[in-house]
Amino acid sequence: MAGLACLGGGGAHPANRGPWTSFQTNRHPDTVDPRGPYRIAISYKRGLIPAGGSVVYSVVSDKKKTTETIKLMENPEDRSWAVDIPGQPVGSEITYYFAFSYPGGSQVKHPQRAPQVRYRFRVLPLVLKSASVPLRPPVRAAVRVVITVEATAPLKGSLYYRIGRGEFVAQLPLQIRAQSAMTQEAVANIPALPAGTVVDLYFEVSPQGGNPERIPHDAPARFYSYKVGSPKVRSLTGGGQVSALAASGHRVLVGLAGGGLIEVQPESAAPIRYTVANGLSSNDVRAVAVDPVRGISYVGSLNGVLAIRDRGDGFEPIAWPVFQRETDPLWSQISLKHAGTLMIVSALDGSALLQLESTEEQFEEEERETALLLLVADDEPKRLNLTNGETQAIGLTSGFFDEAEGCFLLGALAREADGEPWPAIVRLCGRQTEIFPVKSLPFSESAIPFLIEDIARTPGSGEVVVSVRYLVSRARARLQASGVFTFRDGSLSPLSRDLVALTPAVTVLLGDERRNRLLVGTDGQGLAIFEGGVVRHVNKTHGLPSEQITALASVENDEGIWVGTRDGLAQLKGNQATTVYPQVFVTGPIQPDLVPLDQNEAGDLLVGSATGGFAVLGEQGNRHGEIIRSFAVGREIPYQGLCGEAVFDPQRRAIFAVHLRQGLLRFDDNTVQLLTTRDGLKRTGIWHLLRHPKSGLLWLIYPPYPFRGPSGGGIQFYDGSSGGTFVPLPDQTVATIGDLLYVPERGTVFTAGAVGVLEFYENGRFERRSVNLVSGIDRNSRTGEIVVVGTAIERWDGRRFQPVLFRVNHPRLPAGKFYLRPARDIAIDTRGDWHVLFPGGYLLTMDAQGNVKRLLDYEDGVPRSSRKLLYHAASSSLAVGTESEGMIFIKDR
Repeated sequence: MAGLACLGGGGAHPANRGPWTSFQTNRHPDTVDPRGPYRIAISYKRGLIPAGGSVVYSVVSDKKKTTETIKLMENPEDRSWAVDIPGQPVGSEITYYFAFSYPGGSQVKHPQRAPQVRYRFRVLPLVLKSASVPLRPPVRAAVRVVITVEATAPLKGSLYYRIGRGEFVAQLPLQIRAQSAMTQEAVANIPALPAGTVVDLYFEVSPQGGNPERIPHDAPARFYSYKVGSPKVRSLTGGGQVSALAASGHRVLVGLAGGGLIEVQPESAAPIRYTVANGLSSNDVRAVAVDPVRGISYVGSLNGVLAIRDRGDGFEPIAWPVFQRETDPLWSQISLKHAGTLMIVSALDGSALLQLESTEEQFEEEERETALLLLVADDEPKRLNLTNGETQAIGLTSGFFDEAEGCFLLGALAREADGEPWPAIVRLCGRQTEIFPVKSLPFSESAIPFLIEDIARTPGSGEVVVSVRYLVSRARARLQASGVFTFRDGSLSPLSRDLVALTPAVTVLLGDERRNRLLVGTDGQGLAIFEGGVVRHVNKTHGLPSEQITALASVENDEGIWVGTRDGLAQLKGNQATTVYPQVFVTGPIQPDLVPLDQNEAGDLLVGSATGGFAVLGEQGNRHGEIIRSFAVGREIPYQGLCGEAVFDPQRRAIFAVHLRQGLLRFDDNTVQLLTTRDGLKRTGIWHLLRHPKSGLLWLIYPPYPFRGPSGGGIQFYDGSSGGTFVPLPDQTVATIGDLLYVPERGTVFTAGAVGVLEFYENGRFERRSVNLVSGIDRNSRTGEIVVVGTAIERWDGRRFQPVLFRVNHPRLPAGKFYLRPARDIAIDTRGDWHVLFPGGYLLTMDAQGNVKRLLDYEDGVPRSSRKLLYHAASSSLAVGTESEGMIFIKDR
């Protein structure tokens, strides 16, 4: 077996001084069948062939333990051995390990640390296969809840539920349906309940001749839960950046940065998308892992974790009580100390290793708080501390499940007591943890800060390889470089001189067993393929949609390798890559940072992305939300750089848009025109623009010149072709102007920003109307009422802005109180209701008198990265733009 000292091939475990062989074990799962027999199998993949072997198994039943040894029967055709363990009583726990002998008398055990470490399974009366509890069912409809269990005896039982936080007093009989000889389904229908009702529930099931069992097993301390009547949420998400890949049978799960989760079936032309509108906790998916044995996939996003179960024809969310209950101590730790990114290391055979970490924390040179690590088995997350003596792993950077070893191999940061953190490799086998420090790079005598970016095994040799990212000094600048190294005896050595000192950085490693090669993804130079001691490269000329590689995955029985990039998904076969489903993954301006900008009288919506460009979404007929025109950076917009705001101009049948580097863009039916100082602009750098609804006059905000002389900043009243009045402003004023609002009754423009609200007249005069920080401003088109939000919510009284005081009671808010704090934006609908957006995805709706009507948050489908609102009158929807999760529409009724 692979040695502990080197974690790679070429050595033997110190406790098993024998020839090296790589095994793959078909471990037996928990069962409900007491009749047996239980088939145990093991196969060898490479190395020396054992002369013979046996299985040593122990049975613990009714506090009695027996141990037996059975000789393995060899099948030379597929290099495997198998044995049948006889049936055992319900409640038994069977543990076992393999013992092999080699010519010459050498002995090897599997697992390596047997008999202290063994494989195990149980004979259970009931095994929960799936639980289908909707997360956000619709109003005015009965809710169907289902559990599927393995059971050989007939079942009966009840469902217990409560409304609010009362007692579990309601009881419904379960409808039992046999799915197979080993599987039964229990179904109940909970009556329709009013919008906003929180329902908690659990099942109690009795097998014939057995004792009642509760599901979850520790109910009512834990339970399933759902909330009735969430608003109608529709996601407009896309973008081509693949953030994670995982294979499940013949399916590929693709996580997108802002685009949700895509399920790709290679034999089908219709991929399936999952977003916050149908169960995801966030559209910003960061990681995906699959447990192929139990059919469970774990999706890590900006808002935490979601477990989904493979039904054979798609996926359904699993209600995971620990991650939905504020009263659970573990949930409190997660939500308060580690809310944010979830990193999934790996998942296999019913175990997944998860890490929750704050989005503000980074793996840099400074110390970081210990991350929250969870080991999930049987749908039960448990806190995990990776310690070995005085050494503790304080955060994981990468990892995978090593089938040959039956262990997790992890890249990490570790430290002793309160010392400085340093990179390490962690080996987790069952409950045993070993931590191997990696404190220096092979080509440097002095300490260079570096980080283990990814970890894998090289096919063939079985050696552990890591990619590291480190800092180098060039021309008085500190740059990031990468290298790929083998890990032996606690130290690193270069895998190949062609894979050292790479810039840009290495992003991901994948050992391709079928082709005996190592794939190295980079952040700008495509794929490097290490095969037979030679490195060759695959880039855009070979068909990759981008040379920035973000994820790699291989699918069982599939010829190619799946390659995730910043611009889409591709399949690599040989040396050629083919972009997959470009209509889904590459959609021009539909990017993670999508926000609503303007709407015209026909109801068309103008949306924009700083990184992607602009698009017009149709409203006529069934085209709501469809792209009818797009202007993408690098395509219709030939100028690279960030884009800003945009407005419709119906008089000129055009669209004006800000390009933050080049000037002002004008789009008509067929052309894109760049307007510069030759066309009357004061400067090309523009921050904000606003269009006069009648004259078409544009107000343009220019930022000050940084660190030079007079500011050069101010506001220009621009006629769209030849120029107009320019009003210079002091640095401290113009540098903090944000939103713009035209007030037709006064013929003036309100500018909102860090210095409050300024009112501008067309002759260049301006007056201050508020001194508070303002991040959003809107006006009721019917009544003319103006409201601003920021450090306070203020209403215009005709002379100045007056504060509106309020507080909200809500079960998901700290201490049940919602205090005034800086709001992000406001939108006023046609009825006069105010929709106020707060950080963290809290969306508050009030009437014009300040009475609270509802509060929505991320559990209702409002992304935490939401930052901009626009009320879309044509669809009676609130368009919510985000920083990293696309855009959503929320029905206001």
